[in-house]
Amino acid sequence: MPWDEQKQQDWADKNTGLSPEFWARGMGWLAMALVDVLDLIDESETELRAPLVAISNDLAKTLKSNQDATGTWWQVIDKAGQVGNYRESSASAMFTYFLAKAIDKNIISNQYLPMTKLAYEGLTNEFILVHDNGEISLTNICYVAGLGFGRDGSYQYYMNEPVAKNDPKGTVPFMLASLAMYELLK
Repeated sequence: MPWDEQKQQDWADKNTGLSPEFWARGMGWLAMALVDVLDLIDESETELRAPLVAISNDLAKTLKSNQDATGTWWQVIDKAGQVGNYRESSASAMFTYFLAKAIDKNIISNQYLPMTKLAYEGLTNEFILVHDNGEISLTNICYVAGLGFGRDGSYQYYMNEPVAKNDPKGTVPFMLASLAMYELLK
């Protein structure tokens, strides 16, 4: 959930500084960064790694509690099934990448392996469109969203952002998730 320390942004709660919604892809960027940054910090640097490992474990628990039965996650992650909300592929790919890499690197417990496999199956079952010529498309990608000028971070805002296919914000995380699953399962 985005946070404005100074509590000055239009979207920020004036008491907490938090945005009103949990946008899945925003969380996905964090998830991917966690495991990628941990790759850069030597395992002997336990004091430096500890907070990132703790955040990774908390995030894995949160993802488990918000994962849809299809294995994927919703555009506004904690409002599954609400009017207008939809299962979103870029965030689902980012979370799959995070989980697969975090398990493979022993950052989170292997107990998350079944949900990670379900996540990857969900990605391929829910969001991959196979064309007659054999090419594939990734569907249900929130084209663009975020916070800033003219973006209030409301539920309605996230529900009214365009949905696309084959946008790099989804296709690249899908490729990374596929590679991470390969590494995990080989």
